[in-house]
Amino acid sequence: MLEISKAKRYEAVHYFNDPRIPVLGMNENWGSKLVDIRDPWWANFLITQLRASYSSGNFEGVFFDTADGYWALDPIVPGHIAEFIEATADIIKAVKAAFPDKGIIPNRCFNAFPFCKEALSCFLFEGLYYGFSGEKSAEGTAELLE
Repeated sequence: MLEISKAKRYEAVHYFNDPRIPVLGMNENWGSKLVDIRDPWWANFLITQLRASYSSGNFEGVFFDTADGYWALDPIVPGHIAEFIEATADIIKAVKAAFPDKGIIPNRCFNAFPFCKEALSCFLFEGLYYGFSGEKSAEGTAELLE
């Protein structure tokens, strides 16, 4: 499992403190770095990480958790949400181009879906609704999956 917009301490000890990571901020709740996904270095880095994992022969694809991390980046760099959404789709498409025989499953990323749906094996979403009240999340709706 990787995250498009975050470098997590508990999942990636070997690169969490890499000074080349284009950090925009921190998610204090999860102890993760919020990454500028528009930076081409980050996309190349993710592909390098996947290549190393795939070389073991033990992986058939990748699960991008919280692929809608662009919503966490928007308050840090206001007015650039469209760029972050596009960068998410571009990363997914770059991973598919690099590994055409591997599956890709994102969690959420409703807004990026229309731009990268051909690269996806399937789509997972959690948290479509806030709590038990049934109130829809403002960050995405299933209508975007059409």
